[in-house]
Amino acid sequence: MTDNSAENNLSKPPSMEIGMFNQASQFTITQSPITVIGGNQINQSNVVGSPKDLKWINAPNPFENFYSAEQKIVQGTGTWLLEHRLFQEWKTGMSPFLWLQGKAGSGKTFLCTNVIKTLRKDSVFLYYYFDTRDKAKVDYSGIVSSLLQQVAAEAIRQNSENAYNAIHQLYINSKEGKFLIPEDMESTLLDLMAMMDAVYIIIDALDECAEEDQGKLLALVDTLLTKLKNCFVFVSSRPHTNTTHNKAEIISLDKQMSDVGISSDIKKYVDTKLRKQHAWSPELKAEIKDTLVNSANGQIRWVDCQLTALDGIKMPKRVRKALKSLPKTLQETYAKILEQVEEELRDDVNTIFQWLLFAYRPLTVGEIQHILAVDVEEKTFSAQDLLENIETELHKVVNSSLVVIIQASIEKGRLGQEMPHVMTVQLAHPSVKDYLLSEAAMQSVSGYFQMNSALAHEAICQMCIVYLLCCGQEAINVEKCALAHYASKYWFLHSNQTKEECSAILDLSCKLLSTTQPAYYNWLNVYTPDTWDNKPDNIIVQPLYYASYIGLKSVVVYTLEKRADVNAQGGYYGNALQAASRYGHLEVVRALLEKGADVNAQGGGYENALQAASVNGHLEVVRALLEKGADVNAQGRYYANSLEAASRSGHLEVVRALLEKGADVNAQGGFYGNALQAASSNGDLEVVRALLEKGADVNAQGGYYGNALQAASHIGHLVAVRALLEKGADVNAQGGKYGNALLAASYEGHLEVVRALLEKGADVNAQGGEYANALQAASRSGHLEVVRALLEKGADVNAQGGFYGNALQAASRSGHLEVVRALLEKGADVNAQGGFYGNALQAASSWRHLEVVRALLEKGADVNTQGGEYANDVYDSD
Repeated sequence: MTDNSAENNLSKPPSMEIGMFNQASQFTITQSPITVIGGNQINQSNVVGSPKDLKWINAPNPFENFYSAEQKIVQGTGTWLLEHRLFQEWKTGMSPFLWLQGKAGSGKTFLCTNVIKTLRKDSVFLYYYFDTRDKAKVDYSGIVSSLLQQVAAEAIRQNSENAYNAIHQLYINSKEGKFLIPEDMESTLLDLMAMMDAVYIIIDALDECAEEDQGKLLALVDTLLTKLKNCFVFVSSRPHTNTTHNKAEIISLDKQMSDVGISSDIKKYVDTKLRKQHAWSPELKAEIKDTLVNSANGQIRWVDCQLTALDGIKMPKRVRKALKSLPKTLQETYAKILEQVEEELRDDVNTIFQWLLFAYRPLTVGEIQHILAVDVEEKTFSAQDLLENIETELHKVVNSSLVVIIQASIEKGRLGQEMPHVMTVQLAHPSVKDYLLSEAAMQSVSGYFQMNSALAHEAICQMCIVYLLCCGQEAINVEKCALAHYASKYWFLHSNQTKEECSAILDLSCKLLSTTQPAYYNWLNVYTPDTWDNKPDNIIVQPLYYASYIGLKSVVVYTLEKRADVNAQGGYYGNALQAASRYGHLEVVRALLEKGADVNAQGGGYENALQAASVNGHLEVVRALLEKGADVNAQGRYYANSLEAASRSGHLEVVRALLEKGADVNAQGGFYGNALQAASSNGDLEVVRALLEKGADVNAQGGYYGNALQAASHIGHLVAVRALLEKGADVNAQGGKYGNALLAASYEGHLEVVRALLEKGADVNAQGGEYANALQAASRSGHLEVVRALLEKGADVNAQGGFYGNALQAASRSGHLEVVRALLEKGADVNAQGGFYGNALQAASSWRHLEVVRALLEKGADVNTQGGEYANDVYDSD
């Protein structure tokens, strides 16, 4: 029986040694009970340094969002949803997709949280909260990585060998998580979910997913529902014309305004809050309840704001007067609150809003405390100006309906380590952010607080540099200087978000990026942006390099005018030109070239500037370098040359520009051997065609995959495979990691590619590679349909060779029961000897695949057969 208790549920971070939900007292929440708050990331781990150490799947953790919402749910609310006909049909598997829609502040997050609480008792579930207040929780990669991390934890908990193999393969393919891409995570997510019984997915606030990612998210949902019959998806969002989906059943909160719906929840919430109020008579409480319930328009968030405001009034006669002039909407509510900000506090409140809206991560209470003590005009920071007891005093500066203090985890440290359970300052609700960025805020009396992105980033950048200049006059103690790490890591990112170079930022940047300034060295000691561990090298790089790296053209020009060495060596990218080229800073590149930068200087991470620009697709920078004489065929490290680099990354226009300037289309070297193999490994058909049109040798040997056809076959790009075959690719060419193209496609389970290769004459029994032949490779990976296709085309079921000796042993070792049966049906010798385990029975026994052991024994496997690494290692099938 599957154990789905809270202590073992997949949604618990494995690194936590306590139950996920029953230890919530470890958290401290200091805001209004109705507020919905998002947290940041908690990495998950089991065994450090292995695929089971799930920290390599760097994902946002939604638990803090769950916990924050769960703590504020009033008992008895939301039950109407759980009893709703559509919800019951969804939960029992009659309907796979349920969509909850409602306006801002209508309690969708609490309803989603109630759904999670219900499912956690007896179901496998995955969940995610989109949250615009946390930049880590708004993009597509965030949800995919989080769902993958959760399902991987469940798979490991269930001790599924097949699931572990899939996780391990992703771990290897992604270079231990360093190169995880959404496409690979999606594939593994689907594979792992397919191995389980019913899996429920709950996604809150889909509309808070970045607009450019919403299409991909819905496509993922569609893929899950189409390919997996065991998947059931529940999402919430505001009504949104761009996120409608024809497979979804919809529950509209606007239509649930009855005594058994949202209105009922609001009544229960108001009753709970008023019971804690002892200054008002029962009659006044009844009047308050009646007024709020009738005016709420389904927005429990609006009700909470009014109760907070009324609680601040206290006096009954003033409360009754206030009830007659309540703001009608959330926008009017926020406008009214901001109009009441005292004039001497307006700048401070505005500063808080700027940082909470545009900071790159949630901010700690200590960081906000130090931010409020920075004076940009005077260019000063003094510890004497710190607001003491900020946890209790902050809400005397900014209203608690707008800003809250909550416990969360944040990324902090040289390598992005998590700091769990620190007190952070956040906007009280996503609707606060919506209002501050809206036209309504600009046009209201509170227009003073209307936010402009470029101006906010400019202000934040200046504050960061002023802080570093002040604190950096001596070695910076990051414990005492609370803002130091954030300022060191992000000041230049904020600078890059301004529309044009600001004179104030230029002045401050020139002061910071100066070897005469101790703050320059102390900044790099806190955070060096271009080293793997963010620690400075033994030799401090000159300021020109970092000005170029960041893209500060005016600082670069100023530094060059001070006779800085334009070709000075140092830094990860070797020199200023390569650093600027890597990040596509065209104007900086031109300024450096005009001052004599060596366009062909060797060294650094990409070996030369042209390759740095090419691999990252910076077309205009590539052209500028070529115009100044960059060697189009200069050799690199990982990539043999710029053409191979651009081809692997799929930058078609860069590829064309390089070819036009004489790039050798058949140059050999690098990881992929040549540009065509690099493009084929990425499956980029247009780049493949462009290279072939320019005379690329379709059968060129070398590189990791041996040839372009094997590279395309491995990755499963059918169209690219066909294009190569049409141009004469040798379908049976030997070499590379897998030995041949058919073996590569078979191992990865690309059925259509396997069929295409066989149709073009691929030798089904060709030998080569670790697995000796295609049948053994497909059997090892458990691709049943590929195994059948190969057998139909005459694959020798008893072919010998390779690591496992034969296909049956390969399938048995991995516990692929259906593959084992298919091989036995086709005459596989159940007692064939050879390979690492000696025979199939010992392979299955060694990994305790009980059902496979039984199937082999039923077919006459000799339990006493000797041989292999695990001779006689057979376990009792009873």
